[in-house]
Amino acid sequence: MAKKVLIAEDDQDVRLMLYRLFKDRGYDVTTAKDGRDAMRCLREEGFPDVLIVDHNMPGMTGLEVIQEVRKRDPDGKVKTILATATHMRTSDDTRKAQGLADLMLAKPFDYDRLTQLIDRLLES
Repeated sequence: MAKKVLIAEDDQDVRLMLYRLFKDRGYDVTTAKDGRDAMRCLREEGFPDVLIVDHNMPGMTGLEVIQEVRKRDPDGKVKTILATATHMRTSDDTRKAQGLADLMLAKPFDYDRLTQLIDRLLES
């Protein structure tokens, strides 16, 4: 059975590139255009194996999405990756992200490295 990935990214080009990357690697991929859309996907489709969220999205940030996932998945079965193109606004945001996300990545990221990191996360 294919591993499920949910990608929440407000930049359509990045979202499409990530979709293709993981689809080509055999993952079952769902995409969301923002944090609220990601929450809708989670309600309708259940938890993915991996959640990749952009930090800076309108309406609901990636960090807020991860917080909600952690509340609903206290065992931490969903592996979470927070991607950000900018520095976190405050050191409190950074500490919170480090405590919630399994991995934080700065954009632009190397797509080969990203897939390797996800493969490792899923093995652990």
